[in-house]
Amino acid sequence: MPEPQLMTTYQRATFKNHDGRSSSYCMMSVFLLRPPELLEIIQNPVDYFRCCHIKEKQMKHEDVELALSTDLYCCSWIDCFGRRVRIQELAVDEVSKLTESNLTEIESLSAPTEADKFAYEANEAVSEMIRVHTTPDEDLGMSDKLYAEEVADFFYKDETDLLPVPVISGTSPANAQQFLTHIILSLGKYQTEMDALTQHSTHNSGQSSQSRLGRRCH
Repeated sequence: MPEPQLMTTYQRATFKNHDGRSSSYCMMSVFLLRPPELLEIIQNPVDYFRCCHIKEKQMKHEDVELALSTDLYCCSWIDCFGRRVRIQELAVDEVSKLTESNLTEIESLSAPTEADKFAYEANEAVSEMIRVHTTPDEDLGMSDKLYAEEVADFFYKDETDLLPVPVISGTSPANAQQFLTHIILSLGKYQTEMDALTQHSTHNSGQSSQSRLGRRCH
């Protein structure tokens, strides 16, 4: 697999902090260990747990290998625990808006890096998946109909009519440093917690994670 589709350095560090069993990780760590293909698409833990369904059962190693692909338009989303991740049917519009915002942001870059180019391709792929998945069958061409059948497995239909309301933590404003960290992690956009917090100051962390806190500090 190409480098952008492998676990990042920070993901590997997070994974090694525990024994590799998903039950031993907090919600934040589970978010940080999301599929590499989704790192630059869903960059906030609240969005992730609200918009995605994570299958509890871990896949066998050989099944993971079969499900992965260098083609982002058909590569299954598998988190670092070996679990399949899908978009909630009820969250399709929200994820579509996220990809549109991400694409606009990347297009505005004057000198995009290779990582930016991969992020653009990943967002384009998800955007296309959503397009064919939500377009009525009679409005699709033959090739799109075949693709729609393939990407149907990337979406999850829940039995309820409501999306979950994630609660990341119950940090109190009484502890200013912990509370500011909680705000950065809850409202920011970032790949991993280390990316967001390994800065010289809370102000820089807010700017790095593009959180509302960072914007208010200007």
